[in-house]
Amino acid sequence: MYPFLGLLLTGLSAALFSLSTVTVKWTKGVDPFTIAFFRFLTMFALSIPSAAYSKVLKNVPLFPEGFLLFSLFQSNDFMIEHIKWKFYKIKLVVYKIVKAHS
Repeated sequence: MYPFLGLLLTGLSAALFSLSTVTVKWTKGVDPFTIAFFRFLTMFALSIPSAAYSKVLKNVPLFPEGFLLFSLFQSNDFMIEHIKWKFYKIKLVVYKIVKAHS
């Protein structure tokens, strides 16, 4: 129906991703986790119409048959690794402070 729609959407995606990176570099004095939170919240909000279109209008399941549980485990594994890395960095900073004062 639209022969160049994929190319147009790919270009738009690349431009918006570059704009997002520039915006993150432009912000000074803001916690990186706050930036990440709003960045991922925006990605989530922008993906809702696509998911609703495929589920409601086209009646296509959002996850392939039998992969919902796998997707949940994969996202939880990433979150746990991220939290472990954050605590490791805190432990490293505390160790450096203690070592500097002793």
